[in-house]
Amino acid sequence: MPHYKRVNRDINHKLVADAFRAAGCIVTDTAALGAGFPDLVVVAPDGRVLLVEVKTPENMRAGKIEREVEFMVRHVTDSYRIVATPEQAAAIIRDHFRRNER
Repeated sequence: MPHYKRVNRDINHKLVADAFRAAGCIVTDTAALGAGFPDLVVVAPDGRVLLVEVKTPENMRAGKIEREVEFMVRHVTDSYRIVATPEQAAAIIRDHFRRNER
């Protein structure tokens, strides 16, 4: 991967993680695990766990192994998200809280 693409991906990764933290979440970076495992494990303030795959806005496509992991996770829970922007991260938390306030 060209250096400039890796830098953009890394900056975006940090921005998305910071957006979850700003919403009061605990965030663990699991990107180094590789093999299709989601990039972030996010624990929302209410204890709900989200598995988050971070992409860049230019490349929202998940790889083959990532798609397989997503399929397996979604088979048992709806806690897998693909996120490309801090705004999407904030929307996930906002929508989650709205859904749980009912």
